[in-house]
Amino acid sequence: MRKTVFCFMLIVIVIIAIAGAFVFVDAKDIKVIQAEQGRVIDVSLAAQERYKQWVILFDRWVKGEIKLEDMTPEQRALFIEFSEDMDFWSTVIMACSWYCGGGPINVEASSFLPPKNGNTYFPFNAHDFDLRTAWVEGVEGYGIGEYIEFYFEPLSPRVTTIEIYNGYFISENAWEDYSRVKKFKLYVNNKPYAILKLQDSRAVQRFQVEPLQSRDKNKDLVLKFEIMEVY
Repeated sequence: MRKTVFCFMLIVIVIIAIAGAFVFVDAKDIKVIQAEQGRVIDVSLAAQERYKQWVILFDRWVKGEIKLEDMTPEQRALFIEFSEDMDFWSTVIMACSWYCGGGPINVEASSFLPPKNGNTYFPFNAHDFDLRTAWVEGVEGYGIGEYIEFYFEPLSPRVTTIEIYNGYFISENAWEDYSRVKKFKLYVNNKPYAILKLQDSRAVQRFQVEPLQSRDKNKDLVLKFEIMEVY
């Protein structure tokens, strides 16, 4: 029987560069946060082919070989479907952002699968902005109780929004075949903060949190995501 594994991607942790106190919530008062749905991720072969055609069309437009007003309705629809600032497999705009000075300094996990067939499943894959990679926990079963941790330097910009790409997006079949998270328990420096409830969806899933930041110059901010339930 094929080993059942669970994989997910936590790609973008959006933060803003303003000062603020560190926030804790007592365990007995732990709250539940529902996911807000963002754009749906289409990694189908058809979408990949459209992107190839868009690259050709965009290159012609840059070179002045075709103008927007001269495009057919089909070409115009294709032209606006993709962005020049994002590669097909990218999860963020390909330009300098807060990540240049405020992203996590380390990512660790309780377990991960060893590399196989040229693919890796390391913890930092969950934050490399590439839909083709993911962290996959490495224990038997569905990975209940396994976790991944993100470390931020003291006084780094505050975390206010968490975005999760839930599943293995390397292909449509992979997304269907592998398990996906249903509930995370989020800890802030090992103290329970909230239950994050995700949908079984290919859409980007966002969670708004109180500004989180370590104001202690000798202590990192650590966000821990523990798997509670899976789809």
